[in-house]
Amino acid sequence: MGIIFPAFGLLFIGMGIAQAVYHYKNATGKERMSLFDITDSREEGDPLHRHFSSTSSVSEQNTGRFCPYCGEPVEAEYRFCPKCGKSMPSSG
Repeated sequence: MGIIFPAFGLLFIGMGIAQAVYHYKNATGKERMSLFDITDSREEGDPLHRHFSSTSSVSEQNTGRFCPYCGEPVEAEYRFCPKCGKSMPSSG
C-alpha cells in the first residue's frame, strides 16, 4: 500500500507534463486545432475541417466563404450559418 499512492502521484504528474507539452505544441504549431478560429482560412487552414468535412452540394458550390464560428462552408448570399445558426458577418 505504501507504493501505490506515490505511483499514482508520479502517474498524474507525468500526464500533466505530457498534456502541457501537447498543448504548447498545438498552440504554437502552424496547423493548430482550435474550437474558436481566430485566423482567416486563407492565413491558416483547420486540420480537423480538412480531415472530417464531408463533400456536400454546398461545399461544391462554395465561393470560399466559411462560418467563423463552426467552420461550415456557406454560400455567399447566406445571412445565417446553416449548421450553427449564427449570423454571418457582412462581406464588405
